[in-house]
Amino acid sequence: MLKVKSDINLRFNYFKVDDVDPDLSLYVVNEIKVDKTKAKRIGLYYFGSQDGNWLYYESSLFGIKLQVLIKNLTGKKTEVFMTKPYYLAKRPTTLWRDIHSFLQIKLLQKNALFLHSACISSQADGFLISAFADTGKTLTVLKCLENKAFHYVSDDLVIVDNDGFAWSMPRLINFDSLKRAGYLKNQSVLRKNLFSKISKMPLLFTYAEPIDAIDIYKALNLTIKEKTRINKIFFLENDDESSELISENVAAWRLRLLNKIEFSYFPEIVYVYSYLNQFFDYCRLEKTQDDLISNLSRNATSCILKSKKPDKFASMLLQGVMNHK
Repeated sequence: MLKVKSDINLRFNYFKVDDVDPDLSLYVVNEIKVDKTKAKRIGLYYFGSQDGNWLYYESSLFGIKLQVLIKNLTGKKTEVFMTKPYYLAKRPTTLWRDIHSFLQIKLLQKNALFLHSACISSQADGFLISAFADTGKTLTVLKCLENKAFHYVSDDLVIVDNDGFAWSMPRLINFDSLKRAGYLKNQSVLRKNLFSKISKMPLLFTYAEPIDAIDIYKALNLTIKEKTRINKIFFLENDDESSELISENVAAWRLRLLNKIEFSYFPEIVYVYSYLNQFFDYCRLEKTQDDLISNLSRNATSCILKSKKPDKFASMLLQGVMNHK
């Protein structure tokens, strides 16, 4: 669906291959050389040319240059280069959001998108689980999987396509959720220590050598299902225990907002790129995202599950699935 080549830890090591003809290249380099005298200056930090399909950013920190160069964001072969000082000066969370934006743009150009949601499946049915961060998505997925009729698709992030399918995006599972769901009771001391280290160093993963997610899923005996068609959407909320059906329009509205809250959409550099290049229309990409989410909610039944105890969501969800069937 999307081929990426990079020397940066993109946190998607489950999909790692030896070589690829990339749609998107992301690299950290020692220096970027641009002849600024032949470029148009935009504001304090940006340089490019009208419809030239490239944009250069340069600022300084304590006299050290911070540089980024984007090439061909509108085409099939997009390249993003950043210097080591820029890479290291960015906070890991900010850096990841910038990188995610470029991945999201390339997916939207292919009529698909990242959605901040978990997902499980049973036979031909898929169940999307959406909520604010730390509400209980991962815990709910893990507890649902105790029922052997259900399979793991994702616990935090999926790719949604125009046909209403959610595609699996396996990543590192939150340690606290594993512990609360009882998955570490029979694990070896070594594995417990591994998961403990994961929980204590989340912000270092952007810079450190990655732990391969597939090893963790194997250790937990989780079978990963590649994709599933979404039939029902559950929204989890911290409130007095109850459940209610909602309309497709309300569901789409909530999915859009939850996605924008999590990813904050595009960074400034993307909007400046669009200012210079009329062929890169970020408004069209935003409409593509809205259309994909509307299509997803249109073809699914949506429900809000409310509980002040995150451990309860799984049983409520399974009951909702059975009622749905």
